[in-house]
Amino acid sequence: MIPGDPTGSPVFFYGNAAVLIDTHYLDLVSKEFGLRGEKHIDIKGLAVQMAKENNLWLTQAFFYTCPPSQSSKPTPDESERKAKYDRFKARIEKLDIVVREGRLQKLRVENNGDIVDKFTEKGVDTLFTIDLLRLYRTDIRNALLLTCDTDFVPAIKAAREDGTKVVLYYYADEVKKSRFSLSRHLANVCDESVLITKKLMEQATLR
Repeated sequence: MIPGDPTGSPVFFYGNAAVLIDTHYLDLVSKEFGLRGEKHIDIKGLAVQMAKENNLWLTQAFFYTCPPSQSSKPTPDESERKAKYDRFKARIEKLDIVVREGRLQKLRVENNGDIVDKFTEKGVDTLFTIDLLRLYRTDIRNALLLTCDTDFVPAIKAAREDGTKVVLYYYADEVKKSRFSLSRHLANVCDESVLITKKLMEQATLR
């Protein structure tokens, strides 16, 4: 079990929580605040703080990501990126964080007349959905989701029907149709929605 408040401050906790973090979204939000991205985030510290804000005890944290793409014969750059990823993964797994890995699919697409590589995540949404829906089998009755993916709406509905309270952590820049526009469809299906603040992200950024 991950302790809910490592500082020892006098906080009363009213239940257990699981925190589910979409890595790609975390990386975008971190950089939007001028910070250094998800690999410089204290993932455990972030999850603990999210639970603490809701007066909950952090029982489990899930981190959804994809290893960097590798060729059949990896280049030195690919090998270096994979080694960095493996060290990062090992570091957070030592903190009792469950790392769920999808895969990156490489596509050849046209961009302004040029053919370039584009990478798309595969399998991550499915893993996220499975973990959310399995919570009803445990004593965890609160799920804190850091994501913006509307594909999770049916899974969130099902989780709530099973008795799981769902709190959405999101960032919105109030710019119409930007990548950070909050989907009301997603927000309305959750029990609560919490705006991610720069203070929260700074507190969780490794020095």
